[in-house]
Amino acid sequence: MMLGIWGLTPSAVRAQSEEGKPAAETKPGEHKEVGAKAEGHEGAEKKEEPEPRTDFTVYVGSDFIRPGGLPRANLQFAIGHKFDGLLKDPLGSVLVFNYAYENAGTHGFFHTQFGSHSEDFGVMRDFRISKEHHISGYNLLQAGVSTLTGDMVSNHFNFNENVGVKFHINRFNAIWVQETYNKVVTVPWYTVTSIGYTYSIR
Repeated sequence: MMLGIWGLTPSAVRAQSEEGKPAAETKPGEHKEVGAKAEGHEGAEKKEEPEPRTDFTVYVGSDFIRPGGLPRANLQFAIGHKFDGLLKDPLGSVLVFNYAYENAGTHGFFHTQFGSHSEDFGVMRDFRISKEHHISGYNLLQAGVSTLTGDMVSNHFNFNENVGVKFHINRFNAIWVQETYNKVVTVPWYTVTSIGYTYSIR
């Protein structure tokens, strides 16, 4: 009898251990499912930030008055914002407000009593040049009012077209190289070559 009890004891211990195993162990399929959920959560956290939509730009350039070819200072400050509703607009999807100071005197590069203050509003279309989007091009059409200073103060309608290349330093900083054709009513047309810096935000 004692031998029978002794023989049954190991089998009872094994049965108890086997009953405890399913509760403690997890099936391989369950491991994969939990891992997939964790990876999906991490992927959501690592989702890329949206592209910047507002640009603050400062241009430093020089007018080349034609005829004459005299270089004069041209300083511009611009704010541009991209609108999704204009993505299919052939002229562009970025609306731009620009202020420019131009020295129109015959002597002195940066400033004389003869100057021009212009407030312009326009639309810009940009496009990629390189696949990685490190370099892009753009075309900007603007119109506004120029106030001439010196012997008289008067307002004149102006129109300008700008073409250029933008070199992206990173997601939020870029360098622009721009050529501008400008025409102010009653004033000979002239061109501006300038370089600018842009800081972009969401």
